[in-house]
Amino acid sequence: MRVALYSAFFLPQVGGTERFTDVLADFLARDGHEVTVVTLVPLGPCEELRLPYPVIRNPSSVRWVQIARDSDVVHVNTSIRLTLASCAGLHRPIQTHHSPHTICPGDWAFGEGGSACTASSDRPGPCPNCPGRNLRGRIKMAGRRACVHLAKANVSVSQYLGQRLGLPRSVTIYNPVDPQAFLSGDLWPGEDGLVAFAGRLVDLKGLGLLIRALALVPEARLEVIGDPPELWPKWKELADKYGVGRRVKYVGSKGLDEVLELYARAAVVCVPTLSEEPFGYAAAEAMAAGRAVVATPRGALPELLADDRGFVSYSVDPSDLAVALRRALEDPERKSKAEQRSRGFAEAHFDCAVVGRRYVELYNQCAS
Repeated sequence: MRVALYSAFFLPQVGGTERFTDVLADFLARDGHEVTVVTLVPLGPCEELRLPYPVIRNPSSVRWVQIARDSDVVHVNTSIRLTLASCAGLHRPIQTHHSPHTICPGDWAFGEGGSACTASSDRPGPCPNCPGRNLRGRIKMAGRRACVHLAKANVSVSQYLGQRLGLPRSVTIYNPVDPQAFLSGDLWPGEDGLVAFAGRLVDLKGLGLLIRALALVPEARLEVIGDPPELWPKWKELADKYGVGRRVKYVGSKGLDEVLELYARAAVVCVPTLSEEPFGYAAAEAMAAGRAVVATPRGALPELLADDRGFVSYSVDPSDLAVALRRALEDPERKSKAEQRSRGFAEAHFDCAVVGRRYVELYNQCAS
């Protein structure tokens, strides 16, 4: 099958959509399909990527349309421009939705000052708390809402996101996790008291919340992998303010290999996000690696960690997150059972072959 996989965001950029596109395209190519990734992201002058599939970067509008016409199916990652190019190429695309972008012009459903986003499928944003509550935001929303009706199928990356977006022809398929994450064998319990955090060093990822919670768990220490590095001094200052500076270590901005090495050493992985996480790659990768996850009750995280697959705090209050951390750190038997359950869930839902086959089935349905 000839598949055009359109993604506005792609390697060498790093993020959830970028990882999704690379892992899925790699599976499709190795499964014998002719997959071409089309992206708006250029390569830098000194950058080179060796991938098992062709990548076409920032082509002309005419070239976009031609690629669509030469394909059996077009798969678009949330882009108005690419959806319209697909339709001009006589293909109604499959769309995968990685964020609440069809109800929120800011994409994150995260209001000003951490206030709640009230946007929904019945009342799409911008909501009263949205930083994008202006004419431009309303025009953006109108275009996005119109594009979902052009799709043959709208895939959401979690049940939480699918229910919140309320899209026509809706399907839920979890994101694939890089096969590297599954390579760990039987894990030892990890270093006593070591908590791992890997993510962007921005407010909505909740590192500040975790540092405040750490002050209430004196037996714990924290190692952080994150970017951009220039934001770290802000968090170091906060750690010193709360008296935990000596228990917090910044490892730097690292790749997946180093993240998985940290997860293997850690007793638990903490995902303290403040925003409504549409999927949660940090949690999913830790689950695949067989490491217990402690998380806030945001977005899809309670869904991924349901049925005792992890430890979810009651709220985003530091004291509640501290309670969840202590539950994980102080009960080795319960933690071990959570790790076994989460690893099994990851194998059943996040393995690239499982996810890839679900997309191939969807491609066949939409191409017929």
